[in-house]
Amino acid sequence: MPKVSFDGYQRGMLQRPGPRAIPAGFVRGALNLVMVGGRSRSRPGIRPAHGAAFGGIIRGGGVHYRNDGTRDYLVAAGADIYRMPLLGDPVLLSLSGLPTTQQTRVDPTAGLRLLSLSGSDSTTFLFDGVNPNLKWNGTALSIMGLPTPAVPDAPAAAGGTSIGAGTRDYYQTTKSPVHESELSEATRVVQVGGGGKTFNFPVNGVDFDDPQVTRWSLYRTQAGGAIRYLVGTADLGVTITDNLTDEVLGVKTPAERLVNGSPPGKFIALVEHQSLVWGVDADDRSLVRFSYGTSEYIAPEAWPTERMLPIAHGDGDEITALVSFHEWLVVFKQLSTWAITGSLDVGYQVVPVLAASGGKRLGIGCIAADAVLHLENEIIFPSRDGFYLIERFASAAGGLNAKKLSDPIDGLFNCTNFALGAAAVYDRQKQVYIFFGHG
Repeated sequence: MPKVSFDGYQRGMLQRPGPRAIPAGFVRGALNLVMVGGRSRSRPGIRPAHGAAFGGIIRGGGVHYRNDGTRDYLVAAGADIYRMPLLGDPVLLSLSGLPTTQQTRVDPTAGLRLLSLSGSDSTTFLFDGVNPNLKWNGTALSIMGLPTPAVPDAPAAAGGTSIGAGTRDYYQTTKSPVHESELSEATRVVQVGGGGKTFNFPVNGVDFDDPQVTRWSLYRTQAGGAIRYLVGTADLGVTITDNLTDEVLGVKTPAERLVNGSPPGKFIALVEHQSLVWGVDADDRSLVRFSYGTSEYIAPEAWPTERMLPIAHGDGDEITALVSFHEWLVVFKQLSTWAITGSLDVGYQVVPVLAASGGKRLGIGCIAADAVLHLENEIIFPSRDGFYLIERFASAAGGLNAKKLSDPIDGLFNCTNFALGAAAVYDRQKQVYIFFGHG
């Protein structure tokens, strides 16, 4: 009867009782198993997960989750971005969906990272701190945020219901299937006679530069007023005629609810936390910014300039990583660690998690963002002097605390050259933290 055993160094081979006398037509079959503690476990082989080689050095990758639950595997190699079908050839993603001035990328030698939004949003942001922030919707790449268009052209007279005499300001916005831009500057129109006004649509390449824009909206004030109300929305290429009286206009949507400015800079860190997107851009690495939204909805591509929190600003240190950790947003700098607590309703506070320990010992921060791992109630991260563990329920007050884990291996840890990169993963059973570093 066949049995599973070891034959020298050939592990997991299906063997006959007489392994040296192989019957005619018998083919050895690899079961890809190894015995551990008397139990058989899978022993994965090493093989490429793709077909043809990538066109450059791999700089990062991640998973995009579609609305139907399927996934895209995205890989950055050199300056290019690929979609990687398993066991198939990499598919180079086109940059034709970006503005004409942003269709050339540089090689992000420090690495590219991804954030796939929750809630079946089918949106994944790609960021590296040197190239424009991108998003992937499962079909095409586009920039994060929308451009603000130029001022509306002077309108043409139109018949129909009279909007009434008076002076009014008109504004326009651009729209994609999931987002709307900030308001343009105003075009002032003086209405003397009857009838309405017809406005021409903004033109890509003239009034704005972004292929993802498919629609536009027109807003205006009441005569002598300041509140901007929605007049109408149309596809690009279609004009909008305003025949709304001030009384009818006043029950429509005011544009003051639009706080849709594009991200202020190129992100080096992004995370989803408390129904908002939080990020740090390369222009100021001591500020944490967060997107527009409320407890009921999220506007991940809208970044008001006033939504920011300084983290020990001016200390000469830089933020390296963000981790959403239950009710806290943990902010790692190189020499210190902080937590943002609170909510939109009650306000946010920045509190230290770990500070310098005194003497000649350095402060406790994180020096390798790709080696931070969060699992349930724990975060493990590498600091300058070793690995640390942050636990959720470490104090009687229910706050955060940290302890050092790596004393027995500090000699090896100190040999790591983090300038050459570092990463960490858990094993399949989420029992073993595995660190990879140059040294």
